[in-house]
Amino acid sequence: MPKIILTRHGQTDYNAQRRYQGQIDIPLNATGLKQAEALRHRLAKVPLTVAFCSDLGRAQTTAEIALEGHPSGLKAKSLAELREVNGGLFEGLTWQEQQDQYPEELKLWRSDPYNYGTPGGENLKQAIERITRAFNQIVEQYPKEDDNILIVAHGGPNNLLLCHLMGMELNSIWKWRFDNCAISLVDIYNGKEAILSSFNDTAHLSGLLDGTRI
Repeated sequence: MPKIILTRHGQTDYNAQRRYQGQIDIPLNATGLKQAEALRHRLAKVPLTVAFCSDLGRAQTTAEIALEGHPSGLKAKSLAELREVNGGLFEGLTWQEQQDQYPEELKLWRSDPYNYGTPGGENLKQAIERITRAFNQIVEQYPKEDDNILIVAHGGPNNLLLCHLMGMELNSIWKWRFDNCAISLVDIYNGKEAILSSFNDTAHLSGLLDGTRI
């Protein structure tokens, strides 16, 4: 029964501005760096077997800070398959800018993101194929009962992975909320069955949220 410790990178300016970040390589801002430090303190006494992260800079930096000084001595292994969903022409735009510039494309994408990708981007079917390919390989490599696997990725991949593991339609991706540097815990049985034991835990992020959370 390996345990997956799933987290999201720290905040960037695009996150703060509510822009579709996608695969644009935006660095952590000052708040994001503090969130990653808080994540480090949260993980300090947690035994870790291995760590993986997206190869985008914001995830790599979060993983580096979170693992700094950890007793395991681990460094995260970067995987391109864990990248954020490719948003194509929507990347860098706010929701209002998407509506203004690509109203029909946005309508199609919102109505059926599984089959319809953003212009120049990927749909959810394409995204989950690469994400689960990486995830399945990770679980196959680390199947032991006491394996604790840290994965530092992005909101989109994390939400898609949870939909997949919980047996939900991928179009339900927006029913999950994954805050920056929040932690979710997933126990894996028989290499494929999953139990979500904790979701979007932000206890370590006191004072570092955007002010809209209780």
